[in-house]
Amino acid sequence: MSQNLQVSYTALAMSDDNQTCSYSMPSVASPSLNHRLQRNVNFNEDLNDLAGYPPQQLPTAPAVRRFSKSIFQRPRSMSVWSDISRSSMRLDERVRVEYYVNENTFKERLQLYFIKNQRSSLRIRIADLFLKLLSCVLYIIRVILDKNPTFITCYGCEVGNKTEFIISAKLTEEEFQENPIINWDAILWVNRPTVLWVLQLLLAMVSLTQSLVLTYLGYKGNIWQQILSFHFILELVTTIPFALTIVHPPLRNLFIPIFLNCWLAKRSLENMFNDLHRAMQKSQSALSQQLTILSATLLCLVFTSVCGIQHFQRAGHRHLNLFQSTYYVVVTFSTVGYGDFVPDIWPSQLYMVIMICVALIVLPTQFEQLAFTWMERQKLGGSYSSHRAQSEKHVVVCSTTLHADTIMDFLNEFYAHPLLQDFYVVLLSPMELDTTMRMILQVPIWAQRVIYIQGSCLKDGDLARARMNEAEACFILAARNYADKTAADEHTILRSWAVKDFAPNVPQYVQIFRPEHKLHVKFAEHVVCEDEFKYALLANNCTCPGASTLVTLLLHTSRGQEGQQSPEEWHRLYGKCSGNEIYHIVLGDSRFFGEYEGKSFTYASFHSHRKYGVALVGVRPAELPEFYEETILLNPGPRHIMKKDDTCYYMSITKEENSAFVVNQNQTSDPTAAAKEGSGTGGGGGASSSASHHHTAATANPTTTTQQQRQQPQKKKKTEKENIKSFRLIKKKKKK
Repeated sequence: MSQNLQVSYTALAMSDDNQTCSYSMPSVASPSLNHRLQRNVNFNEDLNDLAGYPPQQLPTAPAVRRFSKSIFQRPRSMSVWSDISRSSMRLDERVRVEYYVNENTFKERLQLYFIKNQRSSLRIRIADLFLKLLSCVLYIIRVILDKNPTFITCYGCEVGNKTEFIISAKLTEEEFQENPIINWDAILWVNRPTVLWVLQLLLAMVSLTQSLVLTYLGYKGNIWQQILSFHFILELVTTIPFALTIVHPPLRNLFIPIFLNCWLAKRSLENMFNDLHRAMQKSQSALSQQLTILSATLLCLVFTSVCGIQHFQRAGHRHLNLFQSTYYVVVTFSTVGYGDFVPDIWPSQLYMVIMICVALIVLPTQFEQLAFTWMERQKLGGSYSSHRAQSEKHVVVCSTTLHADTIMDFLNEFYAHPLLQDFYVVLLSPMELDTTMRMILQVPIWAQRVIYIQGSCLKDGDLARARMNEAEACFILAARNYADKTAADEHTILRSWAVKDFAPNVPQYVQIFRPEHKLHVKFAEHVVCEDEFKYALLANNCTCPGASTLVTLLLHTSRGQEGQQSPEEWHRLYGKCSGNEIYHIVLGDSRFFGEYEGKSFTYASFHSHRKYGVALVGVRPAELPEFYEETILLNPGPRHIMKKDDTCYYMSITKEENSAFVVNQNQTSDPTAAAKEGSGTGGGGGASSSASHHHTAATANPTTTTQQQRQQPQKKKKTEKENIKSFRLIKKKKKK
């Protein structure tokens, strides 16, 4: 072995005087040993600090003695290691605490599995529903396999004298009605095959065990309340007789009303709705639940009546199968009563009377609950279904109060855009609709597009009803019923935060009052500050009179047809020009401005207005510095030269894509007359058409426009010199 290899053996043992014995074998590499002992000192100090002991010092390297006569040598004292042991024992004095020890009992564990645990409880409800339905199916199979009930008797018993029943079967219905004979054995006994008996016995034992366990878990001090309940008694009636067939085999053919399990299946279905909402997080509306329960009640009534009348008629003259029994029950419940099938013995007649009374008691209660739920839903508004959200597009409008003027302005402006005609608008508000809003939403144009939901943006359940996650956009309108604008902005900010937390990918359009509150909703795509916008309009109106009117008219959608029936000329001109809106198009794709490529902005604006009646007001160059890419230049002047990739912003009645060109046949070729007509068009703040060039706002496709251009004569382009001359003539006439 190499000399650099160090071998150290240390044995720790507790002696009676709490001293630790340490034995070591010397080695050559003493510096390495010093380093290890120094690390032990540091470790010892850390343990002493944790245990609350004063720091101890370990012996340094000279404490390791040289090799002598004896191989192992015992030092005087190593109390340091005993301190380490004591501190370690102190650190290990920790107690493990167990929580929820009350759930360790047998009953608590059963409650945890059958009731408290959401998923296991849902599985148990589904299994119980399946077992009840399976028992009803087995009963139908037993009825189909049933043989002639005249010779039926108990299991393993001999058939008695059935002569009178054979004779009565040969009588006519009128003769049987005069002297009816009831075969009570046909009511008491049925033909049940062995395989079917085993299956029904297993289902009965499982159902009985589950019912007893749930009764035990639901015990709260009054056992009779559990035992005398309707569903528990029904469970005993359909299961206990099967247990008796094990003890007494002749009872295997005993008739047991297993078809009553349909009512237990209905109870399991009602309980399953709650577990389904808790475990699967699938919210079912109260109206759909009531409809499902009502349908289940009707099916249970019909099924019980069908099985009962079919069984009792086994003892009569005319035996009915399941289809004939169903036909008779439906005809009876519908109060038609054709009379082709009638019960001919008094047990069947009494049974149908009882079932009719039960229907008269149960159904009105169900209809009352359904009507109450429907009325409450009408107050709360509807809900936007997930199927519609997947196949349709919708936006959500959130507002504290729904004022008729505000909502109508929003709807008119929203649906003015041609690409938004297929969208649905969901109004989400915590307030009920007033009379005016109800009348508005009943108008056919809005009834097919607008859906009202009463709820709050601060509740996830209401946002889920509005399908906020799948909405195309969310509009949050400021509350105008607050006198304090700051308080109104606080409510708006909270709604915006709630929507952002619930649906972070949905674009938000937020309206607030105070400019200082814009910082709190900076994550929104668009924020409209009312005070900032209002004061900016007033300030610009002082500099340029009429600016507020111009901007207001541009923001409101109009077709330019207002005031056309007025006798005042300025009314007609004002209404016609109020239909102008701002549109944009790339110069290379435009028929209005495409011919002005390479011309100045002033030249393009003047001639496009005189030729087409549109006002070019701004341009966004395609090539701008890095920080000015989204800059729009308003009236950049003659220095700006129009390029093919520039985006032109113009005012017109409608956009260029929805316009067609119609050339006047009486057009004059005199440039002076054209200049006069052009100057007349310029009045009224940018009218949309001139006397010589009619600009029609018609939605025409490109094929129609091309045909019109081919059929009509093409207009000759004027040279630049002629246009300059006409412009100078206009200036001279104005000076005169």
